Amino acid sequence: MKKIVLLIFLMIFISNLSATIINIPLDYSTIQEGINASVNNDTILVQPGTYAEEINFNGKDIIVTSLFITNQNCSYIDSTILTTQNNGNIIIFESGESANARLQGFTIQNGYNGVYCENSNPILSNLHVENNWRGISLINSSPDISNCKVYYNFNFEKGPGIYCIANSCPTITNCLIEFNYILELDETWGSGGGLYCENNSNVKVLNTVIASNSADYTSGGIYCNNSEITLINSNIIYNWVNNFGGAIYGVDNSSIILINSIIYGNHNAEIYFSDDYTINEISIAHTLLEGGESGIVTNDNCTFGLFENNINTNPFFVDALNENYHLQDSSLCIGAGIDEIEINSIIYSAPIFDIEGNPRPAPEGSMPDMGSYENALGEPVVGIDEEPDDENPCLSNYPNPFSTSTLISYYGSTNSHEISQIKIYNLKGQLVRELRPISPLPDQSVSVTWDGRDGAGKEVSSGFYFYKLSVNSKTEAVEKCLLVK
Repeated sequence: MKKIVLLIFLMIFISNLSATIINIPLDYSTIQEGINASVNNDTILVQPGTYAEEINFNGKDIIVTSLFITNQNCSYIDSTILTTQNNGNIIIFESGESANARLQGFTIQNGYNGVYCENSNPILSNLHVENNWRGISLINSSPDISNCKVYYNFNFEKGPGIYCIANSCPTITNCLIEFNYILELDETWGSGGGLYCENNSNVKVLNTVIASNSADYTSGGIYCNNSEITLINSNIIYNWVNNFGGAIYGVDNSSIILINSIIYGNHNAEIYFSDDYTINEISIAHTLLEGGESGIVTNDNCTFGLFENNINTNPFFVDALNENYHLQDSSLCIGAGIDEIEINSIIYSAPIFDIEGNPRPAPEGSMPDMGSYENALGEPVVGIDEEPDDENPCLSNYPNPFSTSTLISYYGSTNSHEISQIKIYNLKGQLVRELRPISPLPDQSVSVTWDGRDGAGKEVSSGFYFYKLSVNSKTEAVEKCLLVK
């Protein structure tokens, strides 16, 4: 895959021998000064460092990139940071930039909109967009968004991850959209923690993971209003919402198409359609949908186009708690996808590579897997023992979800000479509470109650939390729980 990318870069370089490479900060001290001095087809090459400025492409079809473009080393993404001094928009496309305008290889953080596109269609690739009011905002824009991480963005209303309105038609490929959340305030109507689509937008999502996002009102994962969303080989998993549609919420003539995807572990109905306004439509094929057809709340305001060859089971990820969503060799998602399918007279095809650039299907001649990651096997291995190893502590909590308190328990090889501890963390990885269970007798279970409060005794907000077991300062296990008020 890297060879292919380098070849593409070489072809671009050869075809633009007359273009200028402007080095920041060698030639100009700021990125914006470099853009102002550039013409179409120029490349703004940014050295590692932190750049606090508002960056506007000003309608120019140029490449603005870190040194990531030279060797595909992801360390350049983390070490080349774009931010702002006044909480404004960090990257701005608003003057009709085309697909010849490219932004690549940066961390974009701590702004209002990390990337703002209006009436523009740039290429956004290999970006880490984090800790902004909104990660990526699109208004009547159709960018190609690929190989990006959009995470830990937050606001009080809607669309903290990717926000699409007014005829926006982006293609989102090989992306991670995770841990974006809407903060709870009185009388808020927060919607679409991961992806928000409204007003005749048409969004295509390929090989993408939309996971552990949250909202207080409608849809932690995807909100769709009078729009169309097509998801192929994507995961919508472990998203949370206080009211309706943990994975997907549809309203007012929305169309949802799911192919070769995994919809699992989302709180408060996997898919929910509003009973207001114009009727909606959904088609699902070769997809793992938790709860099956009963996992869809139609409110008699949704018709089914195609619903076939779907499964309802545990996907058996390798290590979901640590965000490893590869499929175990026993997963029934292996080989259960389809390479090509026709829905409403349109042909849809599985991507030829997975989210990591591995060939799909694998092995050649088999059928694609469901989800974003392709397993190397053509079909699942049967007879694998899924029981936990008795040598390690078995960590769990009950009830889960819970509203006032939950009992966290573990059983394993701990004994009275060992010091055990439970630490509670929020989705941002911040420590919320430390709990000290009573040291056990040999071969006995140990429990401790968490009352949904932080270390200062203050009630925490609804949402997902991680709890980690440490024995003698060594981490033994991590699990996830859900607090619902």
